[in-house]
Amino acid sequence: MDNCSGDDFSVLFTPAGVLVRGFDHESEMSPYGTDDEQVWPGVIDEVPAALRPLLDDAAFVDEGLGAPRVTVCLWWETGGSAWRAGSDIFFPSGSPDPDGSGHLFRLLTDRSPEAVQAHFEEDYGRPVPLERWRVLDGGQALVEALPPRRPA
Repeated sequence: MDNCSGDDFSVLFTPAGVLVRGFDHESEMSPYGTDDEQVWPGVIDEVPAALRPLLDDAAFVDEGLGAPRVTVCLWWETGGSAWRAGSDIFFPSGSPDPDGSGHLFRLLTDRSPEAVQAHFEEDYGRPVPLERWRVLDGGQALVEALPPRRPA
């Protein structure tokens, strides 16, 4: 997912497991907001060696920083029993979403018509009727209910 405004996330499936990485460029934990312009301490320090090369892929590295574009990271190793994330992350205080995970993953965690409506109204910058987001009884896919995107 790339919102074309500097935020993106990927869910990467490999034989070694699954890695979820997200980058919210305006989050308090963004390298752009720190003095050293590096990944926030603890976010990727514990990523298993078998999954770590995914973060170093050119598709996920900011060339200007020479570091992975990541403000939030979690993983599930093959054979594991739970999702994991860095255990030594000190989140900045004063923000309800310091790493951007709430913003980035809201449609992965809340598939309600209201959440989808809010997301697309923000992206389109105009009101969208809630009825557009309700899945119809005839089996119509949600994507088919989306309004066509107009060029800016």
